[in-house]
Amino acid sequence: MAFVIFSVIFLVAGVNPLIGYTKIFKFGFVSQAGLSFTIRNTAPLLFVTLAFILPLKAGLWNIGADGQYIMGALAVTGVSFAFSNLPSGILIPLMMLGAVIFGGAWAAIPSFLKIKMGVNEIITTLLLNYVAVLLVLYLVVGGPWMGGGQAESRIIPTAGQIPNIGDTIIPYTIFIAIGLAILLFFLINKSRIGYEIRACGSNPLAAKYAGISSLKISLIAMMVGGAIAALGGFHQVSGVLNRLRPDVSPFPGWGYYGIVFGLIANKNFLLAILSTFFFSGMLTGGNILQSELGMPFGVLEFFMGTLMICLITGQFFYTHKIVIK
Repeated sequence: MAFVIFSVIFLVAGVNPLIGYTKIFKFGFVSQAGLSFTIRNTAPLLFVTLAFILPLKAGLWNIGADGQYIMGALAVTGVSFAFSNLPSGILIPLMMLGAVIFGGAWAAIPSFLKIKMGVNEIITTLLLNYVAVLLVLYLVVGGPWMGGGQAESRIIPTAGQIPNIGDTIIPYTIFIAIGLAILLFFLINKSRIGYEIRACGSNPLAAKYAGISSLKISLIAMMVGGAIAALGGFHQVSGVLNRLRPDVSPFPGWGYYGIVFGLIANKNFLLAILSTFFFSGMLTGGNILQSELGMPFGVLEFFMGTLMICLITGQFFYTHKIVIK
């Protein structure tokens, strides 16, 4: 349905829909340059998607992956500047650890507020996204990390830059993202902590009677989710940009994509790998809508939004039976 709707948009713009879709898929999934961008952007997309799915398994909505991602990027930059004399083998793991701590701590704030004061985690995680952006703006726009007179930090030390795979533009962090998705799949389905997370998410009252602490599980799920999202910032700063920017995400609203992709993957960590790769390719291929086909600004976002809505709607009708009385 989404492709039918967008075919009309193509026709209105004077573009043959077949040519338009061919160019999108060819650049996003076939051409060497486009496929490299697709795989590289899959990593942060997958991180924020996993960061949404894990808390959702525990019955929590983590809308703050954007802010946690940014805090991870901020931590990576700060650690690289503070310990710039360290060798790569020590500095990179230290930067990664900093990202995990900052992202987890950022996610712990809404979790703590929900546990102690009953504050809705959707509101607090959403608001903290804006706080994270303002922190970055303070640091790189006339702040202590400003570099080159632009809204970005100085370049991080070479020792803190993750190498790419061979001659590609893909950092090795892609393996961390995929490995983490596989690990979480088995952790949730095969371990005791995974059972407790699923129990709290599916039936909190039954979990309570079974002796499971929903407070502990909520805190763990949110903190780990925040730490995972922060790894996306680690990937982007250390492996792609090599500096901190206010627009550190490859696309606007990066963290919110994770919500949609997590729902499309039906909260399945392995399916999240496929959904993020597919949409990363669509986002990459969609860039040619303006550059080569001359379509107006915002058409890519319209296309992606239409596609996501149709997929989620289709999934809803597939998993739910509508009864009219």
